[in-house]
Amino acid sequence: MKKKYSLSYIFEILRKRIQKQKTKFNRFYTGDYQTIKAWNKKDGNNTLCMAHDLNENSIVFEVGGYKGTWSHQIVEKYNPYIYIFEPIEEFYDILINMYKDNKKVKIYKLGLCGENRIQKMGILNNSTSALRNSKTYIECEFKSVKDFIKENNITNIDLAQINIEGGEYELLDSIISNDLLSIFKALQIQFHRNVGVKHYKKRRHRIIEELKKTHKEIFNYNFIFEKWEIKE
Repeated sequence: MKKKYSLSYIFEILRKRIQKQKTKFNRFYTGDYQTIKAWNKKDGNNTLCMAHDLNENSIVFEVGGYKGTWSHQIVEKYNPYIYIFEPIEEFYDILINMYKDNKKVKIYKLGLCGENRIQKMGILNNSTSALRNSKTYIECEFKSVKDFIKENNITNIDLAQINIEGGEYELLDSIISNDLLSIFKALQIQFHRNVGVKHYKKRRHRIIEELKKTHKEIFNYNFIFEKWEIKE
């Protein structure tokens, strides 16, 4: 004889299954579900990500310019000097058109990493990455962060925004190993997971332990955004 279940019981089981799948999806996307809720409640993209000690003389790096959403807000609010790095020609062209009349914004059709190379990138809109699978790939130029800073005589960066779909691990490892952390007054980083980076948790932990030596944590929403400022 088949066991009968009440409708309320069935609905509760379905609710739990839907919630479980929703949580899995959000964890795959970036951080865990509760962290995402907290970030959205804070409106982090428009509050925390925009609150900085900058002025018209500040120097800002945006590594991963995409279509200029973040940089546009920074320009409107602080009018600093900005170096934007975007290796994808489609997005680079958008940025060039956006800032064609702003001489304080320099745009480079390249990515920053640990070494100079040409690398294939999988095209996935704002998730475009060398570490993700895609139906479409293009070859892009990447520049050693050490070489770029040296060649451009950069001795101070007031803020670096780093959002490069998994490439942040190599970039930050290079900044640390080349003793460049001290020139970054503030770093705003989005760490990624599930993008083909092996041992990403251990690598992030190691990077954070190095950051703690020279910088202090301002906020941290795991795998969404975190900000570090240099210690006085």
